[in-house]
Amino acid sequence: MSVPSKSFEEIFNSGKWESMQQYSDAALQTDEGTTFRIHRLVLAQRSIYFHTLFSYNLNHEKIVISNVDSKILDSILQYIYTGAITLDEKNLCDLLITSDYLLLDDLLKICESFAIQNMTCTNCLPLLIASSQINRLAIIEHCYRYALVHFEDILETSNSKLEELPLEILTKLLESKSLNVISERSVWRAIVSWTEADNSTRLPRAPILLTCLRHEEVEDDLEADIISHTIVSSNPHIFGLMLNEEFNFCTMKRAILSQYVSLEPDNQNLPCSYGPHSMSEFAYAYMLACKSPVNLIACSDNKV
Repeated sequence: MSVPSKSFEEIFNSGKWESMQQYSDAALQTDEGTTFRIHRLVLAQRSIYFHTLFSYNLNHEKIVISNVDSKILDSILQYIYTGAITLDEKNLCDLLITSDYLLLDDLLKICESFAIQNMTCTNCLPLLIASSQINRLAIIEHCYRYALVHFEDILETSNSKLEELPLEILTKLLESKSLNVISERSVWRAIVSWTEADNSTRLPRAPILLTCLRHEEVEDDLEADIISHTIVSSNPHIFGLMLNEEFNFCTMKRAILSQYVSLEPDNQNLPCSYGPHSMSEFAYAYMLACKSPVNLIACSDNKV
């Protein structure tokens, strides 16, 4: 595919399209106010989105295209009018999402192929986020495989966008048995980096990520670092994890009490009653329970 060297405006005002300007019958306007003169017929032939849009806007010469960046729309119009487009790491995710939004299936396939063939530690996670938004399974699967294999390198990449991953995507990566890491410290680094990017909203999610740690592989020095870190030691939501039946609270609490007898049931009130020191003790007991063999005991009355 040839690469256009001109903007859409230059393309529209030159070559064969210059003589077709008299037939221009509409203009697209972005939220930023940028306007592009176009031919309805040309766009309608390439996209069901535009075909439907123009059908409901027959009497409107200027039509607003919301939620589309001006530079991205410029590139897409270049593609529609010339069949060529410039793809790189900077515009790939936006073009992927926008081509899906505008129902440009042929461009979407081009973006998908380019993404898979040119995946790096820099664009892997942004592509995973973008492809998950539009449910492009081929890219999603490739991104997951790449991230699992190159996770250590992604951690060392300053602009990998790990902190922008949705919780469910990060959890799926960290809990995978195929995650290629030197040690569990790498998993812990990812948890800390993601949580500290937005402490106010992510502290409640930290307990979920902590369960991704392979406790049998957590060495003593790492365990000490985990327990002393503020996202554990000062996190009231750690206690909330223990009260969630999905985490086998009854069994886990029995194990905790047997491992750390100072946590008497009478003292286990609301999470807010715990200061940083007490919370650290509770978190430590939780870690011990997760690392120790536990005899499963059914609790018919949900009391311990």
